[in-house]
This record gives sequence, structure tokens and C-alpha cells, in this order.
Amino acid sequence: MAAQGLFARSPLLVGGTAATALTMATLRPVYAEGDATASGSVKGKLPIYSSPGEPIKLVETHTALESHVGSARRAVVASTESLRNSVHSTVQSWIGVEQRVERRVLDILPRDEPLTPGILYVGVATLAGSVFGRYRTLPIRLVSPPLFLFASLNYFLPHTAHNLSLYYQELEARHLPSAVKEQRESFVGSMRGLWGQSEAKVKEGVRVVEGGWSKGLERVERETGLRVGGEKEGKAV
Repeated sequence: MAAQGLFARSPLLVGGTAATALTMATLRPVYAEGDATASGSVKGKLPIYSSPGEPIKLVETHTALESHVGSARRAVVASTESLRNSVHSTVQSWIGVEQRVERRVLDILPRDEPLTPGILYVGVATLAGSVFGRYRTLPIRLVSPPLFLFASLNYFLPHTAHNLSLYYQELEARHLPSAVKEQRESFVGSMRGLWGQSEAKVKEGVRVVEGGWSKGLERVERETGLRVGGEKEGKAV
């Protein structure tokens, strides 16, 4: 009877045990994936997102052709820049020279003395000097054109000749030794002396010619009785 009662209650016992086990299983805590991984309860499972990799680094590489082309381009740019600077400096220097020459020419040419037709007369006189010394000896051939040039310039354009003389003296004092100045002054002094003697002789010759002419007229008047002298004729009238 006792055995039968035990066996009769055994289904109830088994059912209660099963219910208790199910209840215990249900009441067991559930861990998240991260917590399980952190706690070590779940091992060997892959994460949902892939882990970040190493950053990608770009390394710049140059070919030999690119290096040659860059070197050639830099050389051409440097040469072009140097040439441009050289041309610019040359142009600026020539502009400065042109301005200095223009100022000097304006200083030499006087405003109260017209350049034409005096310069034409000077040119004709210089050509006449070269024609005059064409069949002469070599020293005369060399000296005649400049001598005629200086003489005609001083006669037809005296102020211009004076300004040119001052400009030459300035250049001489700036660039030439003092010996050249002494020789020039000696030459100019001798030429002035020669010119003075020539002028005196010319005046004397003119007086001689005038005296001979007047004496000839007087002689003709005495012999012919005609009044051919202008002054006497004027007085008679």
C-alpha cells in the first residue's frame, strides 16, 4: 500500500520537479553580447562590426621623366627671368643716356641763334676744305676739312661754337690728363696768333689795294680829265 501510494504520487513529484526546473531556467539572467564577451561567459563569437584598420598613407613618387621636365622648366623660367631683367636694365640705361644727350643738345644749341641756314653754310665750307686739299700733300689734306669746319662754325654759328668749346673743355677736364689741356691751349694760342697775323695781313692788303685803286683813278682823271672817282663825282654834284 505504501509502495502503491508512492507510485501514485510519483507523477505529481515528477511534474513538480519539472516545473521547478523550468522556473529556475526562466529566472536565470540573460547577458548582452558585449557583457558576455566582457565577462568571459561567451567566447569565440565574432563582433557585429569589423574592427577599424590602420590608416592608409599615400606616398608621393616621382618618375625620372618628371624630374627632368621639372628641372628643365625651372631652368627655362630662371633664364627667362634673367633675360627680362637684363633687357629691362639695358632699356632703362639707354633711356637715361637719351635723356642726358637731349639735355646736353638743348644746352649746346642757343635759343637766340637759328641752326639753319648756318649749318648748311658750315657743311658747304667743310666740303670746300676737302676739295681744296684733295690734290695737296697729306698734312694739308688732313688739316683742311677740320680747319674749314672750325672756321666756318665760328663765323656762321658763333654761339653754338662757343657752347661746343665749353662742352669739350668739360669733357677734357673730366676724362683726359692735364697734358692734353696744355697742348690744346698751346695749339689754340698759336692758331689765334696765326689768325691775328693773317687778319692783319689781309687788312693791310685791302688797304694797299684800295690805295692803289684810288691812285689809279686819280691818274686816269689827271690824264683824261674825266671824273671817274665816285666820291669826287658826288662832291661835284
